[in-house]
Amino acid sequence: INDDAVNVIPANCQQFSGMAITSLMEAFGQASVPALHYVCDDRWKVTRLDIAIDCFDPELRPRHFYAALDRGDCKSIFRSWREIANKDLDVGHTVYGGGAESEKQLRVYDKSAEQGQEGIWTRYEMVFNGKRAQEVWDMVKGLQSDAQLLTEALRLLDSMVSFGKWDKG
Repeated sequence: INDDAVNVIPANCQQFSGMAITSLMEAFGQASVPALHYVCDDRWKVTRLDIAIDCFDPELRPRHFYAALDRGDCKSIFRSWREIANKDLDVGHTVYGGGAESEKQLRVYDKSAEQGQEGIWTRYEMVFNGKRAQEVWDMVKGLQSDAQLLTEALRLLDSMVSFGKWDKG
């Protein structure tokens, strides 16, 4: 495992980045869920958990998502949404639902711009904090495959945002 992938934080806390999970997968020759079973046990208390769904559809970019919210085509659990956009709405656009310190937050952003890459790569990233992070982690660690993780990630996303009649336009 790459030393940069896992950050040791004071008070004996561990932070695993996406790169750390990838390193675990490679080291154990496993998909992400089984790899996590190797390093995590019931003694761990999870205080923050991020789950991301990557999308490569040009019609599901952050600006389209925000427009659907604005039109009322999407319903969400969040009272307000915040948008950060560049002049070129397709590059570097980010939409936030929920506050950074709340138990749930959703970020929809241009992952390709963040990584300095060309192309279409939108990330729908759910952030869970506090008690909710532990609840979601308890569900995740009971899964046996990445296919199950994707199903649960989509269910969690649907619990935050109902895409309803959104026509992706």
